[in-house]
Amino acid sequence: MEELKNKNIHIVGVLGNEGFAMFDFCLGSGFKNITGHDFSSPEKIEEIFKKSHPNLSNKEIENNLNIIKKNENLIHFQENYLQDVKKADLIFLPQSWFLYKQNKPLKKLKRKIPFWGILNLYFQTKAKIIGVTGSQGKTTTTRLIENIFSKSKNRFLTLGNDKFSGNSIKKALNLTDKDFLILEISHRQLLFDIKNSPDISVILNITQNHLDDFLKPIGEKNNIKEAEKEYIKTKEKLLKYQKKQDFAILNYEDKNCQKLIKKYQNKINILTFSHKQSLKKGIFIKNKSFIIKYKNNEKKIAPINSFKLIGTQNIEDALAAIGASFCAKIPLKSIKEGIETFQGPKEKFHKEKEINGIEFYVDFLSTTPESTIPAIKFFNKKIYLICGGEDKEMNYKNLAKLIEKKVKKVILLPGTASNKIQRELATRKNKIEKVKSLEEAIEKVVRLAKRELKNNKNQKEIVLISPAAAFFRREYGGQKKLKEIFNKY
Repeated sequence: MEELKNKNIHIVGVLGNEGFAMFDFCLGSGFKNITGHDFSSPEKIEEIFKKSHPNLSNKEIENNLNIIKKNENLIHFQENYLQDVKKADLIFLPQSWFLYKQNKPLKKLKRKIPFWGILNLYFQTKAKIIGVTGSQGKTTTTRLIENIFSKSKNRFLTLGNDKFSGNSIKKALNLTDKDFLILEISHRQLLFDIKNSPDISVILNITQNHLDDFLKPIGEKNNIKEAEKEYIKTKEKLLKYQKKQDFAILNYEDKNCQKLIKKYQNKINILTFSHKQSLKKGIFIKNKSFIIKYKNNEKKIAPINSFKLIGTQNIEDALAAIGASFCAKIPLKSIKEGIETFQGPKEKFHKEKEINGIEFYVDFLSTTPESTIPAIKFFNKKIYLICGGEDKEMNYKNLAKLIEKKVKKVILLPGTASNKIQRELATRKNKIEKVKSLEEAIEKVVRLAKRELKNNKNQKEIVLISPAAAFFRREYGGQKKLKEIFNKY
């Protein structure tokens, strides 16, 4: 880090969650030559910054905006965006930099200038790191580990991919070797050349997701299978640099995790978890309780019904969180208390409301077909499904088959993923209702369910809102929008 202080450092996306953390760190650490870049216009600084930092209080936002205003002379905004970036010795980038067309010039510099992401800096900490990744469940598991730690005497900090946890390099580097840094880590953060792995790595699952990030432009050789291989390799980087004494918590029921178990079983300490079966070593369900078994010593953690979240994915998240906390030597009493008091993210799978015999379940965080499938299977009767959004080069065949069996009607909101679902259900057009907004979707499903209830007043109708696709909340609204709609009933 000392070597960098005299280098020519450029930081892209300084108003963003990761970009500002990098900018703020460099300013406060004596870096001599800092240049910031942000594609926003100067008059929208406050608006963009607030959107990018939902974790901060009004006072913190005010203080950070003052930092930006005092150093505006160091930042190239929209008109001069990426000016002089070719002169950089090192470029700090947010994880999503390659998704924006205005960053195309940066791709040509990748082989000439080192690119760093926020993980490159987090791995400079003295603290022990717990890193959580997976195609689904990262946020829930990270927050659950955080809740468990809060019941112990250990000092810790939670940062990373989840915007509501936020990012702070300064706080991370102030931790001591007795502390823990809990990180939610996305595949995009792992794309940077980091050459480090956490002390305790958690991989929840590796299923088809974000494959559009790995597909090459039209004209270059690449297909879905190759993109999937690249995605799996990226997730594997969480284990790649682990040492013999480090731990990995891996999903025994996930086929890609099973390959990693075989590959790394003699290199690091592996603890597996399963919601389906008992294990010789690991975390599992037995006699309706969470159990951990290590070195032939079996311990009951908590009754499964004391955990407030529902659905298979949430149970797997709890098993992984128990494993990570155990490897961090958190007392079993604290793990039990953390499991039993956890409320979960507001948009995670839960029963939201009942309207005249119609039960609404919300599962906004399921943005892939693989995560929506177990949500549908949770119910032992046919349901109504509201879903849709944008495709990330995912396969919707299995979801469509399940819809045929277990869904009365699927209400589709616009999007490329919705088009895929529609094509898969081409022979069952009577299953589909198309709408343009979440409000229209609720109105439509209430009418359909009321018609069913007229024929059988003793039953209840179930509606599941589970996107199975990307950008649903951005385009159609999330928890807040849903509450506004429900207030009309």
